[in-house]
Amino acid sequence: MMVTLASPEELLSSRNEDDEDHVKFVSKDGKVLTEDGCNLLEMDMDDPACKQFILISRFISFMGLCYKPFSSKLSTTLRLIYQGSVTAICLYTGVFDFYHSVYLFDPKSSGRTYQWIVIIIQALVSQIFLTRVQMNLGIPRFFHTLKHFRIDDGGYYDKLRNRSISNHTRRFLVLFGTGFISVIFYFTAAKLGFATAMIHPSFLYTFIYPELLWIRHFLIFYSLQVWTIALHVYMCLANIMYWEAKKFNRKLRALNASTPGEMVKKVEEMILLHTHLNKCVRELDRIFKIYGFLIICSIIPSTLFTLTLVLTRDSLSGLMLCIPTVLMCLYGYIGATLTPATLHEELSKSKATLCMNNNLWVPFDEKVNKVAHTLVMHLEQADLGISLWGFALVTKPMILTTFSVMMTCLAFFLEFRPKETAQKQNASMP
Repeated sequence: MMVTLASPEELLSSRNEDDEDHVKFVSKDGKVLTEDGCNLLEMDMDDPACKQFILISRFISFMGLCYKPFSSKLSTTLRLIYQGSVTAICLYTGVFDFYHSVYLFDPKSSGRTYQWIVIIIQALVSQIFLTRVQMNLGIPRFFHTLKHFRIDDGGYYDKLRNRSISNHTRRFLVLFGTGFISVIFYFTAAKLGFATAMIHPSFLYTFIYPELLWIRHFLIFYSLQVWTIALHVYMCLANIMYWEAKKFNRKLRALNASTPGEMVKKVEEMILLHTHLNKCVRELDRIFKIYGFLIICSIIPSTLFTLTLVLTRDSLSGLMLCIPTVLMCLYGYIGATLTPATLHEELSKSKATLCMNNNLWVPFDEKVNKVAHTLVMHLEQADLGISLWGFALVTKPMILTTFSVMMTCLAFFLEFRPKETAQKQNASMP
């Protein structure tokens, strides 16, 4: 997706362009105006979902990843230098760890080393995603589309929706704090030396001098928090659309009219509502399909390595060091899969909900029946949801499949883990 700030004349001339991925906005008086005259950067402060993303944007700024359309060239250049430096150090750390884990293989610490490499990959994917979605104004465009197409259910689900948004915000803050606590644990363990069994000896010499160990811990903190922010952007937007789909299905259940003509008009309104809902969901898929694919592909091995570490620990200190990372990996796996799968499940209920509404089908009316079948055709969109780069949709059967594969791989890893007795026998041999 390419976004350009244009003049009003260029905007009018661009409406006839065939390239749907090239979107232009008007830059005027520090505002980004769309074709309908709305300020794209202005968010509805009465909506808890918008407040949630304002909070998350503050954490994005705290991590030095915030981009604004009208930032000065100096500010943008400094941010790019900062991100480039952190990215280069992360890549160096990942290559360093991989080299020493292969050529100085240690069965006790290799799992932790591979896990750190995966976390670095996740952080780089999340950083690229956050940078791209801000520079393309992806989230403001989504909220602009949602503002015009939001379904009005008379406030029926407002309380439950607001509670769900608050729960997501609290979980985000808890996970952010867990990442901070995890870094403190690792820093203390490295300084006091009581976790040498699970930390590779080369860890202290990543930057040649042990005194520079704090750089390594900063990278761990940075990687965990960037991953946390991007994951919750993914989860929260999917949760917003879940409640929109739920409101749409409630309208289908309540569909009723006193005359066939009135029923035809209401069904036509439902077709229009579903068209708007379809547009919002596909906008969401456009934002997340590549990120969702990469993050799920990386979070599965990360969870496997973490569970293997926990189940092979033989000391309380090693177990305590693993617990924060275990919680983050499990939560990341559930959040990256279950939230979009719940959205897909709710969207899949629409056709069955419509078919179970007797008011639409009985008594039979030819005009009502014809427009109702048109609505059924709109609801028969099997590809509606968040996809993994277009290969597959994130659904509950997919979660069951990946979980089964993970458990099989975990059993395989545990079966071939090194035994203490075998190590002692090998050490005693001449």
